[in-house]
Order: sequence, then structure tokens, then C-alpha cells
Amino acid sequence: MRNLKALLPLILAIGMIACGTDTPAESGGNELDMGEEGTAVINQSEGSSAQCTPDETLDETFDGIHVVLAYDAEAKEFKGTAENTTENTILAVRVMIKLSDGNQFGALVPVELASGEQLPISQPYLGPVFESWHVIVTNGGYIRED
Repeated sequence: MRNLKALLPLILAIGMIACGTDTPAESGGNELDMGEEGTAVINQSEGSSAQCTPDETLDETFDGIHVVLAYDAEAKEFKGTAENTTENTILAVRVMIKLSDGNQFGALVPVELASGEQLPISQPYLGPVFESWHVIVTNGGYIRED
């Protein structure tokens, strides 16, 4: 069943393309009945934080995903966590870091976060000095427990 949940965003995206032009944002969200385990609610969202300087810590919540992240200049690494603060499982969570020079990096593969689950973030950065950074957080929807 976990494999099905991992493929759910792709299956739904193909279905939306094949069935019409309404997107979750336009239609207010779509639901897919998953039987006894719950209902997948496709309410995709993306949030972007304010710009942070290299010595600032980001502490912000994006549609149920609480992100705490800071750049450790000595270790040359971004470190922190992304936590699901909802009562539902969130599908396809990604946290990307974007620097003022345009470089972007972070999670390439979206992950599923259960209610209360924390995802550790540890992203080395060995590039040139940067003036500021921010995060882009994507949420592929969630599974509502019925």
C-alpha cells in the first residue's frame, strides 16, 4: 500500500490531464477514495519563505509543514528539520533551498510525512559566499484518516 501512496501524485496528475483542465487550486481540491485507510485529498501547495541572511535561522510553517533551517558556515551545511504539524499524512513533501546567486538545491525526491513526523535536513554547500537564501516548500496533498 505504501508504494501506491508514493505513486498517487503521478497517477492523479495524469488523471487531471486526461480528464480536463481543472486543477486542485481551481476546483478547491480533489479527493480519491483509498478505502479503509482514508481519503487522499489532493490540495497541492507551494510556499516560499522570506529571504534570510547566512547567519539567520528560518522558523516558518508552510501549509502544515514546519521548517526550521539554518546555515552552519563552519560546517558549510544547511541543517534543520521539516515536521508535519497536521493530523494527516502529507504526500510528496519537498524542501528546496535557493540562494541569492540563483543556485537551487535540496530534496529531489519528494517524501511522505506521517502526522508529527520530522524529516531531518542536512544539505552541504561548498559553493561561493552568498548574500541571502530562502526555501521553497512543496506539499503534494495529504491522506485524511476517515
